[in-house]
Amino acid sequence: MTLSILNMWIDYLVVGSETLLRVNGYMAHPRVLIVTGEPFNSKSATGITVSNLFRGWPKDKIAQIYSADIEPDVDVCEKNWRISNKDLMLLKQLYHFKKGSVSTPMASSVYEAPPVAAFSKKVNAKNTVMRRVLVPLIDLLPYQLSDDHLSNINDFKPDVIYSMLGNIRLVRLVHYLSSRLSIPVVPHFMDDWLSTYSVSGRSLLTTIQRVIINRLTHQVVKNASVGLSIGDAMAEEYSQRFGIPFFAFMNPVALPLIRVKNVSAPKSTTVFIYVGGFHLGRYENLIDIGRAIAKVRQQNINVTFLVYAPQTDIAQYGEDLVHDGVEIRGTIAPEEVQKVLSQANVAVHVESFLEKFSCYTRLSVSTKIPQYYAAALPVLAYGPSGVASCRYVNDNYCGVAVGHKNEDSLEEVIRTLAVDVELRNRLGENALSIAYERHDALKERERFRKVLLQACNGE
Repeated sequence: MTLSILNMWIDYLVVGSETLLRVNGYMAHPRVLIVTGEPFNSKSATGITVSNLFRGWPKDKIAQIYSADIEPDVDVCEKNWRISNKDLMLLKQLYHFKKGSVSTPMASSVYEAPPVAAFSKKVNAKNTVMRRVLVPLIDLLPYQLSDDHLSNINDFKPDVIYSMLGNIRLVRLVHYLSSRLSIPVVPHFMDDWLSTYSVSGRSLLTTIQRVIINRLTHQVVKNASVGLSIGDAMAEEYSQRFGIPFFAFMNPVALPLIRVKNVSAPKSTTVFIYVGGFHLGRYENLIDIGRAIAKVRQQNINVTFLVYAPQTDIAQYGEDLVHDGVEIRGTIAPEEVQKVLSQANVAVHVESFLEKFSCYTRLSVSTKIPQYYAAALPVLAYGPSGVASCRYVNDNYCGVAVGHKNEDSLEEVIRTLAVDVELRNRLGENALSIAYERHDALKERERFRKVLLQACNGE
């Protein structure tokens, strides 16, 4: 209790000091125009990561243009301007859209591959033609901002554009605004969508679209002085690909200023926990883990596996995950994640072994991993050894990675983590160290601010 009170007072003093420094000009924040698919929100991986990076940014120095039909979080940003299909040039002349027939693609995120378009569930020949021909053509149409949007942007007077890009229309818009306003762009890549753009089999123009978006993105990035990535592996590869320095910015998490040593007391039951979605083929790996948990329990080892996921995912795949010792707990609110994690002993992260998914996730670091580290939890990573999330666990000795699809190996690792308290403590302590070193929100937001200032100065 005393330690908690002390941390609260230190937080207060630090916030007060930051405010004082800003008044004296030592913590200048550039005016940032964010151009994105998903706005600030607490539901998607992308929304959470970007919200945590910009949280606390002066509200008069931040504005966003977004395309997704998602309610923005006004706690982070109050200037929110949405664009939609109605803002696409020549759209009405090409096709009379019915409400809800086609939705605007969101920018890429850690959890979702970027779709070309989302359709109603009615399947017929007409919809197939639209899906494979018409909508990909529409994806090539640029946005034409309204006079109101342009007036709002001019009045805001941004210093820099921050964008995750993500689809052809947004990349065009970022390039247009950067040229019109004569301001730099800071791109932030969350996934390797440049290599996987569109969805194989759903568009006859996939190859053409991929060539176009790569060329457009290179046009934007070649005029940038710095770029951002979701992890070290991507930063290294993209620095070589684009010829500019890339800095890794993952999901920052709030941490106590005074670190408490992690000690996991022995419990009668070892609790494994998974928090996240089942998409991108992850549910298949979770099924493997469920079977392995059941086998370990047959050896008189008390272990349970708690699964928290969106209700839509549970409805679709939940029954396949049901095994002895597996509990499907349902959806969890973002603000409750850390509390739930505190009741577990081992966190679980999975990535699909299927190439069609791993080629998309290979450079991404999951939003949940920093949260697992902040909870001082060792991580069981089950997925291709070359995928960045699994490497981030294994290379930093923050858990144990099973890098090949083998249920016997998986069972052995689960059994070891269930019975070896000393190992769990050691791995959990390493995880907490990495959390303080790489994911501390106060430090990361300040580093983020400096990088955006660096971009404004052309450095």
